[in-house]
Amino acid sequence: MDAKRKQPGDATENGSPRLAVDALAAIERAKAALPRLCRYGMLWGPDQDCDERFSVEGVTTALIYLSQFQKQDKPRWSSYLLKHLAERWGCDNELDCYVANGEMIVAAVALDLPIKWEGGGPNVTVGIKLPRKDVRRAVY
Repeated sequence: MDAKRKQPGDATENGSPRLAVDALAAIERAKAALPRLCRYGMLWGPDQDCDERFSVEGVTTALIYLSQFQKQDKPRWSSYLLKHLAERWGCDNELDCYVANGEMIVAAVALDLPIKWEGGGPNVTVGIKLPRKDVRRAVY
């Protein structure tokens, strides 16, 4: 990792010792709430392996990114889209440039955002008010 990039335990603008603790607590809370949650999303097939090695840095980036938005009652945005938006935002803000799908789901659960899982794939939908300009930026 680049020495310039902020670490979750750094006492910097976006980082604090509390963030790493928050990320660890978020991981445990989400795993308890969603037993089928793995690092790369929800387990939906019968023969899938579950990687439970969640990255504290990825969860921290996702937590900070999602905390910028207001909650929306109806889950609308794919965790997979949000993961990509958080990655771009993380790189631009000297945080982690990789967020796994499951790490985004962990952050959504930790922030008490509405989520919905249909069971047909690894993604969930998340209830946040996401500006259209952010969505367009991700698509183009």
